[in-house]
Amino acid sequence: MRRYFHKIHYAIKIAGLGVAGVLLSAAPALAQNRAEPIRQAIAEVRAEETKGKPLVQRMAQLVTQHEQKKKDYDATDAQLKALQPRLDRYNADLAKYEASLAEYSKRVDAYNAKCSGTVPQHKYRACLAEKGELAGRKIELDSAKTVLETERQAIEGELKDKSAKLSAIAKEMAANLAAWEKAQAEYKVIFARIEAIRKRLAELCAAGDQAKDPFAVRLCVGVGWDGDKKEFAALTDLPPPVK
Repeated sequence: MRRYFHKIHYAIKIAGLGVAGVLLSAAPALAQNRAEPIRQAIAEVRAEETKGKPLVQRMAQLVTQHEQKKKDYDATDAQLKALQPRLDRYNADLAKYEASLAEYSKRVDAYNAKCSGTVPQHKYRACLAEKGELAGRKIELDSAKTVLETERQAIEGELKDKSAKLSAIAKEMAANLAAWEKAQAEYKVIFARIEAIRKRLAELCAAGDQAKDPFAVRLCVGVGWDGDKKEFAALTDLPPPVK
C-alpha cells in the first residue's frame, strides 16, 4: 500500500514540475502574443506608407508641373495682350486707308464724268494732269494696301499661334489637375486607413495589460506613443491630404 502511495505521490510531483516548466517557458511567448496586435498594426501602417509615398511624390511633381505651366500660360497671355496696341495701330491705319480710298474713288468718278469722250483742248490738258495725279495716288494707295496686308497677316499669325498655345497649355493644365485629383483621392483612402489603424493602436497602447508588457511598451514608444496624451507624435511621416 505504501509503495502504491509512493508511486502516486511521485507521479504528482513530476507532473507538478512539468506544469511549472511549461508555464515558465510559455511566459515570453505569452508576452510576445500580447504585443503581436501592436506589431501587426505598425506593420500595416508601414505597408500603407509604402503605397502612399509614391503618391506624395507624384502629387508634388504635378504641383511643380502645374506651376510651370501656369507661368507659361501667363507669359503667353501677356504676349497676346501685348499685341493689342499693335492691333489698334493697324485698325487706325486701315481706317485712314479706307477713307483715302473712298476719297480717291470720288475723284476718279469726278474725273470720268468730266474727262470722258471728246473734250476741249484746254480741258484735255487739265484732264491729263489730273490723270497723272490720280495714277500717282493709286500707286500710293496700292503701296499702303500692301503694307496693311502684310501687317494684317503678321498680326493674325501671332494671334493664331499665341491663342493655340494658350489652348494647348490650358488642356495640359486641366489634365494635370485631373491627375493630381486622382492621386489625391487615392492618397486620402490610404491616409484614412492609417488614421483608422492609429485609433486601433492608441487603444492597444493605452490598454492596461499592453502597457505592462515590456514588448508592447517598446513597440508603442518606438512609434511615438505619448502615454499622457494617449496619442502618437511620430507614427507616420506622411503628410495629411490637402482638404
